[in-house]
Amino acid sequence: MPFLSVIVPIYNAQKYLKTCLSSILEQTFRDFELILVNDGSTDQSRAICEECAEKNDNVIVINKKNGGLVSARKAGVQAAQGKYIAYVDADDKIDINMYADMCTEACREDVDIVICDVLQWEETAVLKLNQGLAGGVYKTKKDLEERLYPCMLYNGGFYNFGLLPAMWNKLYKADIIRKNQNLVDNNITIGEDAACSYFCLLDAESVSYLKGRYYYYYRINNNSMCHVWNNSRIYSTMVLLSDLFTRFSSDRYEHMLGQYWYYFCYMCTNLIFEYCESVKRYYAGDKMYHDFSVLTETKEFREFQDKFPMLDLPKERKAAILYLTKKGFVSTIVFRMVIFVKKLYGHLYRLLH
Repeated sequence: MPFLSVIVPIYNAQKYLKTCLSSILEQTFRDFELILVNDGSTDQSRAICEECAEKNDNVIVINKKNGGLVSARKAGVQAAQGKYIAYVDADDKIDINMYADMCTEACREDVDIVICDVLQWEETAVLKLNQGLAGGVYKTKKDLEERLYPCMLYNGGFYNFGLLPAMWNKLYKADIIRKNQNLVDNNITIGEDAACSYFCLLDAESVSYLKGRYYYYYRINNNSMCHVWNNSRIYSTMVLLSDLFTRFSSDRYEHMLGQYWYYFCYMCTNLIFEYCESVKRYYAGDKMYHDFSVLTETKEFREFQDKFPMLDLPKERKAAILYLTKKGFVSTIVFRMVIFVKKLYGHLYRLLH
């Protein structure tokens, strides 16, 4: 039985896949299996995976019908034999010492989850993604309840997470990830990480955060699914936010609801800005109200409207929500100006680069 199972969900990732797999197979840590889940790719991804398996005894390939990222992760978790489980996205890469250092920490401290820091990577540009949580070992549940959970989703500023929701910069004990990954709705295609990672953290009894260890390279890929607009993103966001609300409303997690509303606003307003960009207009009008009704007519959105006035939000985010709910002439004007400025900045950026 390997100490670590590394799962790579793959869909039409041939452009970057070899770089990703090389970074994993070249790890200084050797006690791992690599599970490649080909989620119905129609490019050369399957051939790359099978060639990799032929050359490496610790590589397992799972070929399945396309079902999305969540179903691919579930297939990988089901096959995993490791004491700990980790994910890598097929267009990303990792530092050669990532798993040596994280697995050493897992053994030394016997923690449920180990977390490292992340570099955002776009061609030659690299940016450190900082997390607000203090580094170190959170050895007891009391530690987690007093120092980690209160700032996990919201760390005192909008879009300021105590911990990134990402799945791929963490090692999880197998029983924790297996339970929570299987609870994620397969219909969630945006926010898949948040639907799992935060509940793993809430189930954990101990966590180690290797602050300042930037081991994971997250590639900005403008051709990936998360950068291509489709109205199904609204439905998926509704499923995500409804699922999170249901789980956070339980007695066990209700202390997280205050932070949840900031996450709710973040996801909703991101959708609004993306939508307006996709229709190429700074005023989307009645079509937008109709398209967003799948979200705005939910009980969660209605409750959010009650909480909304009490949240400390940037003006453009407030304006976006008020515009979506058809409240306030001034907010509508502000929102239109924000969208116009965002578009103008985008045009100028493209001209200058």
